[in-house]
Parts: sequence; structure tokens; C-alpha cells
Amino acid sequence: MVARNYSYHNPGAAKGETDDSCCTLSCLKFMVYVYSLFSLATALTVFAIALWITIDTDQVLAVYSGTYTVLVWVILVTSIIIVFATVIGCCGISRESHGLMFLYTALCALVVLAQLSGGIAAYVYRNEIKNELVSGLNKTIEQEYGLNNATTTAVDLLQTRLECCGADSFEDWATTQWVSRGINQSNKVPDSCCKTVSRHCGVRDHPSNIYYTGCGERLSSLAANHLLLIGSAAVAIALVQIFGLIIALKLGLTMKKLENS
Repeated sequence: MVARNYSYHNPGAAKGETDDSCCTLSCLKFMVYVYSLFSLATALTVFAIALWITIDTDQVLAVYSGTYTVLVWVILVTSIIIVFATVIGCCGISRESHGLMFLYTALCALVVLAQLSGGIAAYVYRNEIKNELVSGLNKTIEQEYGLNNATTTAVDLLQTRLECCGADSFEDWATTQWVSRGINQSNKVPDSCCKTVSRHCGVRDHPSNIYYTGCGERLSSLAANHLLLIGSAAVAIALVQIFGLIIALKLGLTMKKLENS
């Protein structure tokens, strides 16, 4: 058996290489190496985007939309798998191991499927998220606001930051436990609904004083923009990775052929 050369800068030296320069072992190794670095860079970029989106929402979307949370975490986990696959690929190139290259190819295929599925799901789901957000938020403010300190703080922060009131509109507050149990102290809406927040400013629900737009509308718009960004990035990167997957498979087959010759 021919001794392996662990450098991919070895044009024409491996036994059994073809005359076609684009199909030589060294050329394939170099292409996979460059592709691996590209995958690593894109994985870190997508990871940073997904992490930023998670932090940027102050976890309000995570609270009111379980599907949104799942999609973001799928992207985060996929990015981590890409980093792991890149390490496997570089080891396979260095050791000229067809086994590692086949494992790398399988991981790449898994990543492509996950990204295409997640990207398409994110794009489709962005048009359906409003109903889930309004339903989840309405249930939260109706049953927990004023009774759970963490929920009360989160809803107040949400209404203040997004300049909104209630789930669908300010009228949602009339049927809440916060009102029925008298926790509101004569307020018709929480003070966080006011355009200029001050103590007991929520006693007057005139449009000059409070926001009439529900937070579901604002949240769904924010989530739709995030999902469009995630979906577009995931699908675009997956399409590029299909090319790298083919090259990695070709390299693995070439290495196996040389090892058996």
C-alpha cells in the first residue's frame, strides 16, 4: 500500500490520480478544505444572527410562541453541528481517511436537510404567527397579569417597548383577573399602556392617553421579519452546501479507491 501524504498540497503525487486537474486528490482536498472554512464562517454568522434574535426579543416571543422558539433553536443547533462537521472534515482531509470523509458527507447532508426544512418552515410560518401570538398573549394577561410578578414585569416591558396595549387591543384588559379581582385599583388598563407612563395614568383609556394597538400585531410583525431573515439565510446557505456535499462525497470515494489500490 502506498504511504499516505498528510498534506493536501501534493499535486500529482498520489497514486491513481487522474489527468483531469479538477478531479485530482489534491484539488479535491483543497476544494473541500476551502468549503469547510466557508461553512464554518457561515455557521458562526447564522449562529450569531439566531442568538441576536433570541436576545433582541427579550424572550417575549419565546413566552408567547412555542413554534417560533423551536425554529430559532433548530437554527442554533444546526450551526453547532456544522462546526462539529467542519472539524471532522478537516481531520479527514489531513489523515486522508475516507471513513471520516463519508461521516463528514453524512453530517453535511443532515445539515442541508435541516436547513432547508427549517428555512421553508420559517418562511411559511411567518404568515401564521399572529394568531398564535395573540392567543398566547391574551391567555397570559387574562390569567397571570397582576398575580405573577415575572409575567407582570414582562408584559409591562413588552407594552412599553412596543408601544402597544393588550393582546388584540386595549379592550382585552376588561376581562382579565387583574380587573375582576380589583388589582387594577380603578385603572382601566395598566400604566404601561400609557403614551407617557406615570402612576395611575391608566385610569383614562382615551386614545390621546394610551395605545390602542394590540401587542399581538407588533409582535407578529417583529417575528415575521426575524423568520424571513432566518429562512432566507438558511435556504441560501443550504443551496451552497449541496455543492460542497458533492465534492466531499467525491473526495471520500477517491480516497477509498486509492486506499484499495
